[in-house]
Amino acid sequence: MIYKIKPEGSREIFDPNGDIEEVPVSSHSLVYSNGALLSVQISQPLSVAERIQTKSRQTINIKFNALIDTGASITVISPSVAEQLNLVHTGFNQIASVHNVEKRPVYYGRVTFPWGASVEISLVSCDLQGIDCLIGRDIIKNWVMIFDGVNGEITICD
Repeated sequence: MIYKIKPEGSREIFDPNGDIEEVPVSSHSLVYSNGALLSVQISQPLSVAERIQTKSRQTINIKFNALIDTGASITVISPSVAEQLNLVHTGFNQIASVHNVEKRPVYYGRVTFPWGASVEISLVSCDLQGIDCLIGRDIIKNWVMIFDGVNGEITICD
C-alpha cells in the first residue's frame, strides 16, 4: 500500500488495483515546516498487552507526536512516554547525540502509524524537546518515503 499524507488533512490510500481511498486524519498527521510530523500511537507489545488484559487490567494506548528523523539510527521516545505507558524495560544502550554520548534506558513497545500499520521495536528513552518520539532508520529502513517539502506532503510505502 502507498499512503499519502497531505496538509489538507486527508490521506489517500492506493491499492494494487490503482484505486484511491481518502481517509480523514487528524491535524497532527500533517507536514509542518519543521519536518515530517505524525501522530503515532505507542503502546505495550502485544504479548504484554494480552497478559495485562487477562489480569482484568486495561492496557494504555496514547497518541504522541513523532518526527520522522532520517538522521536518527534508532527510534527514540521521551522519558515521560515510557513512564506513562509503563513500558517493559529491557536494558541500557550507549547513545551518541549532537551533545554527548551517554547510557540511556531501552524499552520494548509497539508503534502504530496513522494508516494502521504497527511495529514492535526497541525504543530508547532520551530527553526530546517539543516532541514525544523520533522515528529512526530502524523503522524507516522498511519504507519507501518521499518528502515533498514544497507541497507539504509525505508519501510512504510500507
